[in-house]
Amino acid sequence: MLGSDIFSTIELHWGPFEIDLFASRLNAQIPYIQGLHMLMHFLSWHNLRFYAFPPFSLILKCLK
Repeated sequence: MLGSDIFSTIELHWGPFEIDLFASRLNAQIPYIQGLHMLMHFLSWHNLRFYAFPPFSLILKCLK
């Protein structure tokens, strides 16, 4: 999880974000939505801004 000051800087440039793709209840930078993974199939992704900071162990897999 990035520090809140770094996240705020990122959000100033590219936000505001509606969904944190790698969030859990413990590390969410924006309000956490329980069960979001199930709702993602039904949401229109067209106008949403996503924040994605994967765990360090998954960064290379996400970039592939």
